[in-house]
Amino acid sequence: MPGLEGSRVRILFGILCLILSYVNNVIIGVGDSNVSAVEFSSKLVTFYGVLLLMQGLVEAAKENGLGFAGLDGGNNSSNNSDNRATDAESTAANTNKSLDQMVVDTLEGEFVERVRWASASYVALTPATHVLLLESDSDGDVEGKNKKSDTGPQILYGLGTLTKWDGNSDTEKGAAIQAAVDTISNSKGGRVSVPESHPCASLIPEDCRRCILLQRIKGSNGNQCLMVGSNQLLAAFTKNDLKWLGSLADSL
Repeated sequence: MPGLEGSRVRILFGILCLILSYVNNVIIGVGDSNVSAVEFSSKLVTFYGVLLLMQGLVEAAKENGLGFAGLDGGNNSSNNSDNRATDAESTAANTNKSLDQMVVDTLEGEFVERVRWASASYVALTPATHVLLLESDSDGDVEGKNKKSDTGPQILYGLGTLTKWDGNSDTEKGAAIQAAVDTISNSKGGRVSVPESHPCASLIPEDCRRCILLQRIKGSNGNQCLMVGSNQLLAAFTKNDLKWLGSLADSL
């Protein structure tokens, strides 16, 4: 449903859980033989209803820019966050970071908003600290998602404390991006975890390379992929976190 996403979903369903729990216990009622079981279920529903509300409120605060400085719009806010990035790299705690965001000029319209929403949601709700949209050599439009011209490997979108590149490092940067796209293109499942020694690891700060995930993007002709970095090990990601990454990539 348009507009019913992110924090709104959690707030709505948190309230809905509490209302339905009230209806079940106060209006409908239960038999004496099932009181203990229903009381436990009611407490469980109430707990998760409150938890959903808290998550929704926290995410709403982040979406409104409170502690989530990277989502204030613009094509490239990373240039305005150099001072914040230096302090952010000194800590491995994702919740204490001010995130930078960069978007290349060739991305526009609805596709940019989808990428922003998917990246922000994944960083906010999983152990991920960085999400990058990488592209290798390309020519033309990919399924009408965005406009591109002939370019070399590049970071189309980035969210996190991004590694700064000097003017003389374009070749190294391009090689790192190309290595990531080649790795995911050669994978059978469409999602792989790569070690810190992989060339693409240089695209994110050292303290966020404990887990690096590459995810193929459906319909990108094999020249685009999502790269996720984290300061935690792969075991910190649940199965649902990994499945959700695939779903987000397919929705782009």
